[in-house]
Amino acid sequence: MHISHVTIAEVVNVISRMYGEREARVQYAYLKHSSLKRDPTTEGIAVNAGFYKTKYKFSLADAIILATAVEAGVDVLVTGGEKQYQSEWRSVDEVDVMKLADFKEKMLHS
Repeated sequence: MHISHVTIAEVVNVISRMYGEREARVQYAYLKHSSLKRDPTTEGIAVNAGFYKTKYKFSLADAIILATAVEAGVDVLVTGGEKQYQSEWRSVDEVDVMKLADFKEKMLHS
């Protein structure tokens, strides 16, 4: 499983806003010591992110996350909640995209 450096920034931001900086640092420590492969942003990823930003009207962060997933050759990109999936990720055709809740459910029944 992969995680982009941009996703790490997004996770830290969300947790910090919702639960405070201390909790964000704790959760980052878990991420840092996990078996997730951390993928940096390369120039090629940056170029492709520019195209994905145009194609899907994504935020730059989401475009980089998609470009990183494509570059890594992932089978599934897992994203946040229902609203974001419906408004942004549902139309992506470069990789399969699943909501976190659906992915967790699939893993429980695998």
